[in-house]
Amino acid sequence: CDVKNPPDIKGNPSDVHLTVYDRVPPVGAGVIAGAIIGTFLGVILLVVGAVYLLRYIIRQRQMRGIVLSKGAR
Repeated sequence: CDVKNPPDIKGNPSDVHLTVYDRVPPVGAGVIAGAIIGTFLGVILLVVGAVYLLRYIIRQRQMRGIVLSKGAR
């Protein structure tokens, strides 16, 4: 197999190292725990953000209703 990279065309040839694994290396428990905790915290942040957004929208609609009802008198 002859692999040419742009620097190898005009320069000196270099080596390409290829490692083939028969099995997937085991994933550490820390990586799995970190992924679970990160996902959990991300979901919590999304829920809190959605609650604050809904409260803001409801408050704005209520304020518009008060302003419109005062102007109609």
